[in-house]
Amino acid sequence: MARLAIALLAMGTVSDALACSSSSVVSVSFSSSPVSIGSWNPLDPADTPSTSFTVTVTRASSNPNTDYALVYFSDPDTGTPIRVGSNGGFVGPQYSIKSGAADVAFATGTPQPSPLQFTFANGNSQSAIQRTLNFSLLANSQGSDFSSGTYSENLGMTVQCFKSNGTSQGSYSTLGGLNLAVTIPNRLTVVTAGPQTIDFGAFTTTTQNLAVSLKSTGSINANISTANHNQMVLAGAQSPYPANSVIGYSMSFDGQNVPSAGANLTNLARAGVSGASKSLVLTLPGQPTGKLAGTYSDIITVILSPGS
Repeated sequence: MARLAIALLAMGTVSDALACSSSSVVSVSFSSSPVSIGSWNPLDPADTPSTSFTVTVTRASSNPNTDYALVYFSDPDTGTPIRVGSNGGFVGPQYSIKSGAADVAFATGTPQPSPLQFTFANGNSQSAIQRTLNFSLLANSQGSDFSSGTYSENLGMTVQCFKSNGTSQGSYSTLGGLNLAVTIPNRLTVVTAGPQTIDFGAFTTTTQNLAVSLKSTGSINANISTANHNQMVLAGAQSPYPANSVIGYSMSFDGQNVPSAGANLTNLARAGVSGASKSLVLTLPGQPTGKLAGTYSDIITVILSPGS
């Protein structure tokens, strides 16, 4: 009887069934998304708001060979300083994300010397490690212009996994791993100190102008009224004022007519963070004639507020 001897040689390479090449192995999550700062005032050179959030790195129980993971955050900006997105053509505010005193977010293409390290415990059980980070804005000390609105940014995230001996187990990257958002409200500051005097002197001119200096991130509302309904009244005159004791005038603010009943002007052009002036212009119909000698005056009230 012939016997057939068959030798089987089984060969194979044992590898980690799951390496750090997908987020299902080592995943990263955040306590809030987006991480938001709800109000920042670029008109205030000392305003540096911040908020804290938690980042959690979880190692799946099926990948116990991963001993530690490094996490990097990358801003799409290719230069520094890094900024939170843009809005309406305006580049967003400068920011930092720190773990303690160390920065952990950097511009694309720049070295990242301070990644977040998460070291897992030994064993096959699932591990979850949390770190608290701080998202803060830098003060607008340069006086850069910003429009009101919401600025947002999606940061890229790279996760690298290693064994305790330093052997790499791969990495994965994703865009939008961390989303940031900053809201700039419509803020308004009046630079011109009050009260101001518009002086026609001896009426040698029929037009006088007062520049009202403002700073704002958005549009401006102006409520304007006068005590004597667009007429200067002789000091000491009694109401009803005789024609020889009043001098009428017309008025405009930022190029818009203000009638004698007053006006509520809405959504005038923004002044910007660096500031601009709105003109309050008084115009006489001509040189006053037939008026009693003395001092004539009116009180104009201008109430400014942020627009919508």
